[in-house]
Amino acid sequence: MIRLLKIELQKLRPYKPFWILGGLYLLLMVGLSLSSHAILDWWSGLLGNGIQGILPIEMPIFDFVDIWQNLTWVGRFYLPVLGFLIVISVYNEINHNTLKQNIIDGMSRNEWVISKILLLLFISLVAGVAVLFSGLYMGSLHSSVTSYEYIVKNIAFV
Repeated sequence: MIRLLKIELQKLRPYKPFWILGGLYLLLMVGLSLSSHAILDWWSGLLGNGIQGILPIEMPIFDFVDIWQNLTWVGRFYLPVLGFLIVISVYNEINHNTLKQNIIDGMSRNEWVISKILLLLFISLVAGVAVLFSGLYMGSLHSSVTSYEYIVKNIAFV
């Protein structure tokens, strides 16, 4: 399994659009965690009294109980970027004839499919870690509760 994942990553190493889109996803997640509180401050200033008397900055969006649900909901808007990574990977196989070469070199078709699934799982793992660290960062800065039981309460959303 590790061998198949290494083969996939080795094929994608020289392909710059793959790494640019992956970096764009990570940049979006980090940018979200760095700028979301400032955006809510700005929005609160625009609303004046807020929505029905409640300012957006006063809502418990960044508390550890709710941050995992809110962050993964917003992160879902960036998932098409990760989908393009998989499409790029399959397109490279067809465009550069590496699928045929892999089969000639002894990789079965089942191994090829498994390698693509492993690549998908690897990308999902990296995206999950990015969401996890973004949530921990945002929550540690802006949450009113920081005990361990509240931090891990809804972490299953990640």
